[in-house]
Amino acid sequence: MKQFSFKSQTPASHGGLIEKVEILRSRLRLATYLDKQEIGALLEDFNALRADILLASRTERLERATTQKTVEMTGAASKRSSYDELGFEGVLGESPGLLEALEIVRKAAPTMLPILIDGESGTGKELFAKVIHANSTRADKPFVSINCGAIPENLIESELFGHKKGAFTGATSDRKGRFEAANGGTIFLDEVGELPMQGQVKLLRVLQAHEIQRVGSDEVTAVDTRVVAATNRNLAQMSEEGAFREDLFYRLGVIHASLPPLRERRDDEARLIFQALSEAYPELSGPLTNLGILNAQGRDAAQALRDFTRAVEANPRNAVAFNWLGVLHREQGAYGRAEAAYQKAIALDAGYAPAYRNLGVLYDIYLQRPQAAIEQYRQYLTLTQSEDLIVLVWIKELEAQGIATALPIAGAVP
Repeated sequence: MKQFSFKSQTPASHGGLIEKVEILRSRLRLATYLDKQEIGALLEDFNALRADILLASRTERLERATTQKTVEMTGAASKRSSYDELGFEGVLGESPGLLEALEIVRKAAPTMLPILIDGESGTGKELFAKVIHANSTRADKPFVSINCGAIPENLIESELFGHKKGAFTGATSDRKGRFEAANGGTIFLDEVGELPMQGQVKLLRVLQAHEIQRVGSDEVTAVDTRVVAATNRNLAQMSEEGAFREDLFYRLGVIHASLPPLRERRDDEARLIFQALSEAYPELSGPLTNLGILNAQGRDAAQALRDFTRAVEANPRNAVAFNWLGVLHREQGAYGRAEAAYQKAIALDAGYAPAYRNLGVLYDIYLQRPQAAIEQYRQYLTLTQSEDLIVLVWIKELEAQGIATALPIAGAVP
């Protein structure tokens, strides 16, 4: 007999978790004897369910926190944010270290304090900086990014703080620096550990006095720029060795978030690969569909819905994407859309069994159409050529309900 797998097949919403609880109850109720191997399998499923519940609870708390009022906007309505609105859909993964960094970012974003983000290359430091900017009072102001390690040492001060005409060879006119360009908004200093010592001195002055001085000028210009810095180096160690100013390190790191390296996020590797494929080849519906499934299983329903919609646009005959669209619509209470999506999947691929099972669940639990549910469940069993215990139990329960309902009508005594 085919054993039901507790590895996530649908988003772990409250409905999905309740369904898994009912499956375990049915297995225990129908079991007359359990050997050691069966007990071990049940314990494994209970542990998987417990992990799902803990993760759903943690994710719900984070999402609820981000949708609360974060800051009052002067002369405007309060700004409300969610992961999707802020671009959190690009922050892929659910590793504990990543969630911890997200929580720090969420709390820090509405403040005006400098933020230091450290992590290895490719861990998403610039993305986090953009999230901070998007969830601040400066969201409608400039976001300026500069890679301090990619600019020659003799030009870094000019890039950051601007220069006066004639300040050096080639300075044919006055030029604003990145700090002035970001005035009122946010500047992201990537690889800040590569700044030369003279640049560190001037950056410290900006943080302390909120003013800059262009190269070759005696004038002081006030700036109101929020600083978010990032590095892949150990600034604490560098400051001990004298390679980075200690006072600047503490100024930048008032709020400090560390991103875990990719090698510690093995469970997120597939999601990252599909994300890269989908961005590089948007015309391919396969990677988009797989990315949607990963986002759906990762409890990011809004992003998953966008992924599947793009997948269907890329390939209108994508039965898998339509099936998952049905799952997402069902979880959001749009039962008519869910039914239409499942039926579309079946019309595109009459042999695609999951669509029949999901349509049966929709008729059974949500639309209260027992006979239609039985038909879909039986079609599912026929296609899979299996004796799925759970589906068989559902069919028997629906048939029993039908008999119980019909007896009084026929005038019989139960």
